[in-house]
Amino acid sequence: MIFGIRKKYWWYLACTGLLLGFVAFAHISPVFALKEYNVIGPLAETVRKQCNDSLQIGANLFRLDSDMYIDELMTSETIENVTLHLSLPSGIRAEVNRFEPIVLVLADKLYGLDKYSRLVPFDIEWETKNLPVYTGLKIRKLFEIPEDYRVSEVTTGLRQIIGELPDLFQQIAEIDFSDKTYIKVFLTTSTDTYLAQSRNFYKQLYKLHAIREMAISSDNGCYNLQFDNIVIKH
Repeated sequence: MIFGIRKKYWWYLACTGLLLGFVAFAHISPVFALKEYNVIGPLAETVRKQCNDSLQIGANLFRLDSDMYIDELMTSETIENVTLHLSLPSGIRAEVNRFEPIVLVLADKLYGLDKYSRLVPFDIEWETKNLPVYTGLKIRKLFEIPEDYRVSEVTTGLRQIIGELPDLFQQIAEIDFSDKTYIKVFLTTSTDTYLAQSRNFYKQLYKLHAIREMAISSDNGCYNLQFDNIVIKH
């Protein structure tokens, strides 16, 4: 019994020694020297230039100060998040400003809007997503909520629609904020215009869903959804 315990002890000791030996080897071996890096996300070219200045080709991957590098990138006002991944044995993959947008925003150029209603840089990968577009907004700066208070209320309503009426969400082409009285909603499946308020936006979209299901709307019509239990045709 004592021999069995000692045997197990020596086995654990040997495994620990091998592990420590591998760690020491990894920190000095040219096998793990940095040879390439890949940047994914918006502003990839800008970040790649910073990589050229900050990352030393040939440096050992396990001896790189990744926290210092991330902090350096995060000093830029156009970068909100950075994640570094080791691509063993000799590469690094950096993901920059990776967001999951709820909608797109068309202003001076295309942006995204995340689930917190913050403006985020447009990612070319979003071109394959079928997302509604907000128009008629004044843009302040990246990673802030647009100054129109209605944006947060509308985005909250859209998040509910995504979960409960995903087919309707896929039909929403544009939501126009340019009118201070009404928000205008346009669908990909209709030439009608739907007028809504930001407050209780989900309920008004649910009403819109009912209109579409009953097929009571007509081409080029204008329908006001803001009143309870009634739809007014203008």
